[in-house]
Amino acid sequence: MIGMTRKIGFIGLGKMGRRMARVLLTKGFPLVVYDIRDEAVNEAVKLGAQKASSAKEVAEKSEVIMSSLPTPRDVEDVYLGKNGVLEGIKPGSVIIELSTIDPGTSIKIAQEAAKRGAHYLDCPVSGGPEHAEKGELTIFVGGDYEAFKSVEEILRVIGKNVNYIGKTGAGNIVKLTNNIMSLLNILVASEALVFGVKAGLDADALFNVLNTGAGRSYIFTACFPRVLEGDFRPHFSLDYAIKDLGIALDYAKKLKIPMPMVSLAHTLYQMASATGRGNDDFTAVICLLEELSGVKVRSKKTSSDT
Repeated sequence: MIGMTRKIGFIGLGKMGRRMARVLLTKGFPLVVYDIRDEAVNEAVKLGAQKASSAKEVAEKSEVIMSSLPTPRDVEDVYLGKNGVLEGIKPGSVIIELSTIDPGTSIKIAQEAAKRGAHYLDCPVSGGPEHAEKGELTIFVGGDYEAFKSVEEILRVIGKNVNYIGKTGAGNIVKLTNNIMSLLNILVASEALVFGVKAGLDADALFNVLNTGAGRSYIFTACFPRVLEGDFRPHFSLDYAIKDLGIALDYAKKLKIPMPMVSLAHTLYQMASATGRGNDDFTAVICLLEELSGVKVRSKKTSSDT
């Protein structure tokens, strides 16, 4: 495999990043890793990774630099800040940026990378930790096509569906569009289930019949069994939902397009977070609607105190 002959750097070993790094390591790819948390780095080192002391050092020791980070500001700091990637990057290197960020940040970093003879690809991923663990993510790629082809083999190790979209920022736009659909889908389904249960229907029976109807969706089928069980352990946190919708709204302002439903959804997720559920799964937004309606959408098999 060509990719195994190239030294890969990986920055950001959080919930998603450490799983992607682990998949690469188990497939035999040599990694240099960096994270602000020593315990995350040490976990990767035990699997065979080499430790770096900064993002700059990662770039100095790598031909391909991958990153998975929480916010656009974190991405900008890692690439453009002091001891950042672009201080150590070599001509011909390829950046694979996997975070959910705005297109403007990607374009800014891509332009600076190009000045140093390097390529930048925005490659945000879709799918939770369970998909990252199995190397079954969906990846949306924006940037130079030849640069994409040069690292496609690496992307296909962590992604089951790898989609080249177009110019720099195109991957970010698709990811934001995907998250708008997913996050609003959860809200609509939550409101509908609260309505049905408040009207006297059994939550299990309602879910089962809706799951055969025209209103069902992948996210309804995948997420709401956990809601019925009262399981709000974070696969994708409510506060990350707020972050992503905020990015989408900021970009919509630049495009001068109204997004009234996204604005309302953003507010509802913020209200749910304000009740202390920000670190819970984003499906916990249903708890806000339940509290306002005086009902809980839970399976009869689930304890009444969830």
